[in-house]
Parts: sequence; C-alpha cells; structure tokens
Amino acid sequence: MSRGSAASVALRYAALREAGDVILYDQENPANNEIKQPGADVNYRAEGPTTYEYRPDEKEGIVPGGRAPSRQLDNAPPASSKVIPDSMKQTLAENYVMAARRPGVSKWTAQNKLYEQLRDIEYGSAKVIRQVGSEWLISYRTNAGDPRQVLVGGREDRSGHVSLSVRRKASAVKVAARIGEIMGKCGPEIQKRSKGIQYRRTRILPEKGMMTFDVRGSSGEVYKVRIKGVRKDRRIKALDKMPVKVSCSCKYFRWQGPEHWAKSNGYLYGRPVGTASKPNVKDPKGQHWLCKHLYAILNEKRNIRFASGGWRFTGPYRPDYLMG
Repeated sequence: MSRGSAASVALRYAALREAGDVILYDQENPANNEIKQPGADVNYRAEGPTTYEYRPDEKEGIVPGGRAPSRQLDNAPPASSKVIPDSMKQTLAENYVMAARRPGVSKWTAQNKLYEQLRDIEYGSAKVIRQVGSEWLISYRTNAGDPRQVLVGGREDRSGHVSLSVRRKASAVKVAARIGEIMGKCGPEIQKRSKGIQYRRTRILPEKGMMTFDVRGSSGEVYKVRIKGVRKDRRIKALDKMPVKVSCSCKYFRWQGPEHWAKSNGYLYGRPVGTASKPNVKDPKGQHWLCKHLYAILNEKRNIRFASGGWRFTGPYRPDYLMG
C-alpha cells in the first residue's frame, strides 16, 4: 500500500480519530477562522482566540479597556490546536482582574505606601475607612496627635511599581464655639490675671461683625486682639449666643495652648502663627482656651447685640479702657 494512496490516508485518519477528536478546517475559509466575532446584541467583541474586550459599563464595574478570558474555547477537544495550557488560563484570569480592578491600588497598598507620601504622619496610625469611587478614604494622626483624613488613589503596573495620589479630604469647617463655652475652658489662673487689662478698640466693621483691639501687656508690649461674630442665623442678635472666631498676637496664645484649642475647635481667626501642636506639657488638662487678653475683652463685650437692620452694634455698651 503506497503512502499517498486513498487507503493509507483513510487509515491514518481513523488512527487520529481514536487518539482524540481533531478539528480539520481550512484557515483560508472565513467560516473556519478561529477568531469568531459574536453578534451585535452583546457588549463585547473578540480580540483574539483568547481574549474579549468589553464595552465600559459602570454599573457592572467594567472599566474602559476591560478584558476577560474568552469562553469560546472551553469546549474545544483536547487534540485541538485551540486548547490553552492551564498555566496560561491562570495568567489570563489574573490580567483580567488587574485590568478591571477599582481602584487602581489595593487598600493594603494605599495604606502602607501612605507613609512614604506624607511627612507629618504618626507611623502605624493609618486606617482605611471605606472606598470612595476609585479612591480609599484613610484616616491617620499627625506627629502632634491631630486627626486627619485623606483620599488615596493611583495605579499599580504588572512590575509592581506603584504611583500613588494623595489629597486632603474636603470637609466642613467646624464653627461651634461660643463665648460661654470658650471662657468655661479657662482655668482660675487666666481669670485672675485678666483683671485690670488695659485695651482700646482700634477698628470696627459692623457689616462683617469684626472688632480689633490693642492690648497693653504686663511688660509694656502692645498686642493685637481680633474678635469676629459668625452670624449664621439672622434671628440671633446677641454676640454671646453665636459662634465667634478670635486671635491674639501674644506669645501665650501662640505657645501655651490657646492657638491649638482654637484651631481644633473651630474658633481660631485666621491661620495659626505657631505650630498649633497639642500642648501636652504646657496645658495637659485643657484649661488654656484663651489668653488673659482675650478673656478680659470677651468678658466685657459678650453682651453686644446686632441691630435688626443689619450688622450694626447696639447697646448695652461698656466703655473701652484707655491705654496709659
């Protein structure tokens, strides 16, 4: 029997059929091409024999460019040239997860890499709160013990390189401290030393609820005190019943605790001049919410009221002391 005879070909074909089904097709025939495109009623198209590209779908969590391992070869016979090795299937699955993962970095990567991005962070204090869109909301403490929150996003490539983006979380500014609350956090030492403070009013801006004073220090220095009423509710006219913002240029306000408590509790006027760090040594019990200069002036001016027609000060007034 010759090798090219019809009988020889038939025997070889029968032997191959027993070893495993072989798909014989003509590659030039489009009907037998391995890359078969699905119909128009689906949300994907075939990129090749092994991958599909999906259309973006936020509801289903599919990002632009998202890909998935093709399912068209699952039922291919073992002897087919279309069969994918198991190791390759695992690689395709992992690539699909990386392409579709949101956000671009895992929460563990975002939490651990945060220490490389921030200077003022207490090591070990970072904690993931929740996912916000494509970012992670992470809370942490500064070296001074102040709480902070940031939104962390970014991406991670296949080589393990991480590009991290960190931004402060926008939050509403706390404005809740009234004169009575602030003065109630001042110890007997400040109350006693505030007696006999000399000051004079230097400026008043009724349309903004702003007052400034010059205050004579114990050593003859002149300090600047600022008081601003925050009138959110127009029905409230008494300065004593609305939140205030205050500041003083004296060193005590800056370094002995008042600046920290004012910043932390939302009643600091302007930006901190010092570090505004927590006074663990100078004021561990939290009794220095004001300096003696501010305490004296707020005690005298807390009964000021605003006129019903706008930001106009009305009585009762107490005369300002004239500085000698």
